[in-house]
Amino acid sequence: MKLNLPRYVVPKPQKSGTLHYFQVPKKLRPEGWPATVRLPIKSEERVGGRAEMLAVIRDGDKLNRKLDEERDMARRGVTRGPAEGTLPWLNTSYQTDPDVDFRALAKRTKESYDQAARKILLWSEKIDPPHPHVAQLDWPFIKQFLDVFSDRPHTKRIVRAYLKLLLDHAVDKGVLRENPIPLNRRTRRKNKNQRTLVVWSDALVQSAVDLCDQAGAPSMGTAILIGFDLMQYPDQIIGMRRHQDYLPETGEFQFERNKTGVPVRVNASRRVRARLSKSRTLYLVVNEETGQPWRRRAFNDRFRAIMDSDERTKGVQFGWLRHSGVIESDQAGLTEKQIADIGGWKSTQSVKNILDSHYRIRDPIVANLGQKRREGWRARQERERAKNG
Repeated sequence: MKLNLPRYVVPKPQKSGTLHYFQVPKKLRPEGWPATVRLPIKSEERVGGRAEMLAVIRDGDKLNRKLDEERDMARRGVTRGPAEGTLPWLNTSYQTDPDVDFRALAKRTKESYDQAARKILLWSEKIDPPHPHVAQLDWPFIKQFLDVFSDRPHTKRIVRAYLKLLLDHAVDKGVLRENPIPLNRRTRRKNKNQRTLVVWSDALVQSAVDLCDQAGAPSMGTAILIGFDLMQYPDQIIGMRRHQDYLPETGEFQFERNKTGVPVRVNASRRVRARLSKSRTLYLVVNEETGQPWRRRAFNDRFRAIMDSDERTKGVQFGWLRHSGVIESDQAGLTEKQIADIGGWKSTQSVKNILDSHYRIRDPIVANLGQKRREGWRARQERERAKNG
């Protein structure tokens, strides 16, 4: 028995068999309607034979009903949103889903995801035809897109992470059977308990600051001190402003950490306050060559060039300052709660991870400090016993 194909379903014979597409003439397509949709929509149903044809007819009928609804909305002047199952639709659905609670994410996380979303949607728009159903995206095709950012590893990581979230959301919404993006099994994650921490000593910090001053980049030296003393990353530091995040009248830092949204309020160290008193710029650190606030990539490139110019600092990473500040604070006898409050962590667990399981270190300075406290406690006990006779 011959099966009749629905309206706009077009068969295209190939050597391997006949492929079917849902193609609406351009003049008849509502705004935003995709030019071509491969049928069946679910790739696992493309098995050939009668089973595939039944799936083609089912999906063709479904798309025709949706097309008629879209045309009716257009006649009534009702604006339609993105087509279901496309990346624009998923982005809107994900960010407005109450189970996701996108608005509750930290400010910096939302900004990173929004930047990634713009790159992803621009890519989706440039695909031929534009904004295909996500079921038509396979891993090799997605990988081609991600490889565009190979010279920007951080950007590539964020774009991949957000695109994976969107496709996970597509699975949850039933428009995709499984996420084509494989798990990112990075060696760093596998061996996190075997990572080696290179600690910035205070002497190394001062050497790095001196190098920056000699290179005509004193604000870079100031950023290093803030990174070490306040245990912050460059993204946070380069956005800090005078009279808003730093109050020169009282010498106090007062800001919200980008990543966690945790408010931080702490006095500046004497050396940081002394350096900040020498400038009057709105932003605490600026690019001396342009007089403008640092851009992250320019900051990283300048930092790397200055550090690699001297054997003492060659290869050091700015990110180690945050962890090194935790180590020094622990050596100085600060409690985990005090360290978390200075660095803006949500809980002391992050501090514990840095001090223990994250790096698997055992510090003799902390051990000796503990022994000294125990001996002091014993001496106080002896005095108390002698006093009570």
